[in-house]
Amino acid sequence: MGKGLQGAMLRALGAKNHPATVVGVRWVTEHVVRIDFQCDEILHAGGEKPSAWIRAWFPDLDGGPKYHQRGYTLIDADPAAGTFGIFFLVHDPVGPASKWAQSATVGDELLVTRLGGNGYDLATGDEAPLGYLLLGDVAAWPAICTVAENVADGIPVKIVIEYLNDDDRDLAIPHRSGLTVDWVPSTPDRRALAQAIDPHDYRGWHTWVTAESKATRLAKKVLTQHHEQNKRTLHTQAYWMAGRAMGKHVDG
Repeated sequence: MGKGLQGAMLRALGAKNHPATVVGVRWVTEHVVRIDFQCDEILHAGGEKPSAWIRAWFPDLDGGPKYHQRGYTLIDADPAAGTFGIFFLVHDPVGPASKWAQSATVGDELLVTRLGGNGYDLATGDEAPLGYLLLGDVAAWPAICTVAENVADGIPVKIVIEYLNDDDRDLAIPHRSGLTVDWVPSTPDRRALAQAIDPHDYRGWHTWVTAESKATRLAKKVLTQHHEQNKRTLHTQAYWMAGRAMGKHVDG
């Protein structure tokens, strides 16, 4: 694996593929499964920042020679043991990652790559904001949780998550003082997150948006135009694009 133009580009940038072995599988809802892995080479020895992520390669749905890359947030990473978890969102129509996750069992292997994805730097001390506003869809739920649970005590956190399935709202959110959560139903026009930004004044806060491409763009527009968010205070990343797969592929 790793042949082809995209594989060559990753290798040129210093990326290496490492086999990660499945050591546990647990369904947390009908549509979300947690898979735990062991891999001695992929984690940073000093620990992982909130929302740190890795790339994984999945076989082609049609059994062809291509492998497809997707990015996933690291959960409960333990560099000493070389273990970490990944939450997979199983959706319809099924994609390469969903297909693999549905049938994964202990002992299976998945090739993973580290290039970028080092995580989010929370401001501390005199640079700490008045609060954190975290917005995303269910695909971003793992990353949102890792950010929320690392915010310093005494700083309020507001989470807004766009959900598709009713049982998405059963997904666990970190327990901490000063945290509020709004679950908003997904809409075809991708405006749910932007419309869920309440009239509260978010000037002086740090904001974090990770969702579908159009949804991210619309939320960013509201935050910059009405809450004076800027490059210093606003983090945005589109995880996916409606009607189009987000990620690279290579020939096997």
